[in-house]
Amino acid sequence: MYSRDPVIPYDLIFSDSVRLYSDTPTYAHQLVNRLQSSFALLKQHVENSAEEFCKKPVSLPKSKQIAVGDLVYLHIPKIKIHNTKKLAKFNQGPFRLIKQFSPDIFEIQQVNQRSKKQKVHLNRLIKLVERDTFPNTQVGESPIPEIESVIDSLVTPSEEEILQL
Repeated sequence: MYSRDPVIPYDLIFSDSVRLYSDTPTYAHQLVNRLQSSFALLKQHVENSAEEFCKKPVSLPKSKQIAVGDLVYLHIPKIKIHNTKKLAKFNQGPFRLIKQFSPDIFEIQQVNQRSKKQKVHLNRLIKLVERDTFPNTQVGESPIPEIESVIDSLVTPSEEEILQL
């Protein structure tokens, strides 16, 4: 083989490769026994794995944990003509979930145009993350503390700090 001498174990070279017909019935019985035991073992493993799968709760990622009334984006994987993938808008929306037909099928309605409704699968929905709102400040108030008061509190120790020393 490719100008090399093959290296074969001696028991393969000198073993009797011819089967005798007297071996056939015992071989058949052994084969049947092995196949039955392997099928029984396989059936047991399949049942055990099915039970373990049923015990585990099916958890969805946070982007897919949605309920009726949530705002979502609709994923549309189609790229328009004369547009590149980089500039394509894959997610359209926002949409509001109106009804849930099954754990995977929802009816959505566009926020701006309430007449447009459609049924979509959960895999095409992306939950819209609500932004954090910051407290409003009055015109006269400054959210940033005055620099002088901050410097004074850092430089001059309080009476409690002096007594502790």
